[in-house]
Amino acid sequence: MIDHLKYEIAFNRNENAFHQLFVKVHSSLLKFCLIYINDKSLSEEIVSDVMLNLWLMEERLGEIENLKSYLFRSVKNRAINYLTNIRKFTEWDIDNISLVHSIDNYSPEFISIEKEYLKEVLKKIEALPPQCQLVFKLIREYGLSYKQVSEILDISPKTVDRHLQIAMQKLSEIFQHKRKK
Repeated sequence: MIDHLKYEIAFNRNENAFHQLFVKVHSSLLKFCLIYINDKSLSEEIVSDVMLNLWLMEERLGEIENLKSYLFRSVKNRAINYLTNIRKFTEWDIDNISLVHSIDNYSPEFISIEKEYLKEVLKKIEALPPQCQLVFKLIREYGLSYKQVSEILDISPKTVDRHLQIAMQKLSEIFQHKRKK
């Protein structure tokens, strides 16, 4: 589907195809950008700039082999450039995290325990080395494949696998600790 849209945009300058592609990838790119930049409006701007540049590529767009990886890599590079220019780093906002479960079905005590548990998980994720943290988020939160992550981050799939193993080992410490209680 994405390849078809890519060719429609590149060779036919089809605005409808561009709109379809934008709708298809926008939310994923925005969430990805928010990993780097904890500012939704700025992340929106970065994603929009990347998409505008995609449109401006015209026929060169047809030369891109994996458009999805290209878009994620472009957003990553723009975000890093922004951070480099202003030396601003992101932080997780734990207070704004909502539970996946419906609040109506659980007691206040259970919800409180789950939020504390979630805070522990987020702290473990934050404590991971930056590259390891990013690999974990791209695979587990955004559902990207090892190959896509390796292309976006310009590392080998084996390195992606190793980063994910490290992340899972660190997170398993929480589960082991919880079982001992």
